Amino acid sequence: MNCLGQFVPSRLDGPTIAKEFRAWLRARGIEPREPQLGVRTPEDTARACRATPVLMEWHRDGCAEPTNPTDAPSVQTLIVWSNGTPTRIRLKSGAEAIHAPFSVIQVDNIREWHASPPPEDGRWFVGISDPIVKRVYA
Repeated sequence: MNCLGQFVPSRLDGPTIAKEFRAWLRARGIEPREPQLGVRTPEDTARACRATPVLMEWHRDGCAEPTNPTDAPSVQTLIVWSNGTPTRIRLKSGAEAIHAPFSVIQVDNIREWHASPPPEDGRWFVGISDPIVKRVYA
């Protein structure tokens, strides 16, 4: 898990967040594989948590059974961002990493687990799977 820094968009709307976040990542040597960044509005985030409650449990993306510790994920790396309560990250040691709103977090999806916080008003979210990382962050 690495905190890559803080990203604060000039406005909280999907197109602005997508454009500015992509530029923010590229300036740090990170290229999302997706042509469109999946920016979730507060309503999208709440709807996703209601439809898929496993998002609020410790899980890894890209698994047939996301909460099963023996299931091997197809996704190796995640980058997550939120303007509200950050995504919870559980490190390999079992400790939970604490981050501030607007933190951009790179997660090792093989060794670390994550969980969405309960839905909250005004929480925007971006999650990127397996970006191309051109620089190594220690």
